[in-house]
Amino acid sequence: MAPDPNFADGPQNDSSSSSLLSIRYEPGSLQLLDQRKLPLETTYMDIRDSTDGWCAIRDMVVRGAPAIAVAGALSLAVEVFNLETFNGTSEDAASFVANKLEYLVSSRPTAVNLSDAATKLKEVVSKAAATSSQAMAVFQAYIEAAELMLKDDVASNKAIGSFGASFLQQQLGDSKKFSILTHCNTGSLATAGYGTALGVIRALHANGVLERAYCTETRPFNQGSRLTAFELVHDNIPATLITDSAAAALMKAGRVSAVIVGADRVAANGDTANKIGTYSLATCAIHHSIPFYVAAPLTSVDLSLSSGQEIVIEERSAKELLNSRGGLGEQVAASGICVWNPAFDVTPAYMISENQKRRRRRKKAEKKKEEEEEGKKKEREEGGGGRRRDWSCDDPSSSCDDGGAATIGRSAGMQGGLCVRVCLPLSSPLSLSLSPSPSSTSVFELEKLRQWKKKKKKKPNAHNFRQGG
Repeated sequence: MAPDPNFADGPQNDSSSSSLLSIRYEPGSLQLLDQRKLPLETTYMDIRDSTDGWCAIRDMVVRGAPAIAVAGALSLAVEVFNLETFNGTSEDAASFVANKLEYLVSSRPTAVNLSDAATKLKEVVSKAAATSSQAMAVFQAYIEAAELMLKDDVASNKAIGSFGASFLQQQLGDSKKFSILTHCNTGSLATAGYGTALGVIRALHANGVLERAYCTETRPFNQGSRLTAFELVHDNIPATLITDSAAAALMKAGRVSAVIVGADRVAANGDTANKIGTYSLATCAIHHSIPFYVAAPLTSVDLSLSSGQEIVIEERSAKELLNSRGGLGEQVAASGICVWNPAFDVTPAYMISENQKRRRRRKKAEKKKEEEEEGKKKEREEGGGGRRRDWSCDDPSSSCDDGGAATIGRSAGMQGGLCVRVCLPLSSPLSLSLSPSPSSTSVFELEKLRQWKKKKKKKPNAHNFRQGG
């Protein structure tokens, strides 16, 4: 892959010309902005085939889940476009494409967009192979589908930006202007154009309601300081860069109206995998009662995973922490130190603001139901204006006609095996339901129990004391 710094006037995709482009494509030609060199250098790299595409994704020349998917698909489109000959049937062509797509998916496993794109593109070539005997027809169907992905991603991002901005204005309507905190890079450099979470910030700025955007540096690869800050300055959006560890203090100071981030993968239950540090921001936002939102396209949703616990978290090279510039510079950490460097973390669905509201409503409904059930239980126990006396019974078959729970068994003075279930409101007559056990004797013992109960309830009075004295 040879860098081509003179590609500034090269092919364009359908994104707005005013925003930065991570992907420049025309049939047979693909160039990716080398984001490792930003913001100091603007260099586009020529991608000739799927191998170049795999290396560019793995080495983070291109990054961001939507951009990875589009770049991977287009790298293969360029490869098959430039094939001079292919000796094989249409089924061979479909198998060729499917194998190449599997290879591309292995470059970075956490972002679901590339895997989702590969699945859809396999379906396209499979249908093409079933309807044509020509290998080139299969390749042409693939190229058209990959190009459509590029176009659709830009349209999807702009829709996310527009809807997200309108939604935030409704939710934060008590303020004239908002300050938004974001994490990592979710702009035109992370997508085919415009951006997801940063697209919402762009739309808020265009609507004249954005007071300031705050972006974290996003250690260790510094996508925030190198890329998001670069995009914000490029678009003349008022913005401030902070360290990752300053986010909580910024929230405490009351300078954040909402937090909005992107997503690399969303599980079926709403758990969201995003750049490492996202979970920390969600935790801080909840503590400070600040709305926390995720902006992502449908291609980031993976319904095959029931929860975030099933998301595979990529672990990056230790060098990214040991050396400056995300591993590209000089050593800054002590030699011999162990390193844990996960690229992503998972934010549980309940921590995302709209899910928080639904969870609070559900808990409120559950609490109300519990209170109603407790009230009904209390009414049953206090029926007739009294209170129940409870004893235990070792015969689980015993029952009371009115559903009472109090029982008298052997522990209440019974000598035989007769088990008596007693429902005893203090202001009501004694109500008995008999349930004989295998060793029961006679009803006479029941009468003994009645007499014993009366003696226990009888209280001495002043007259009794005088007679006895």
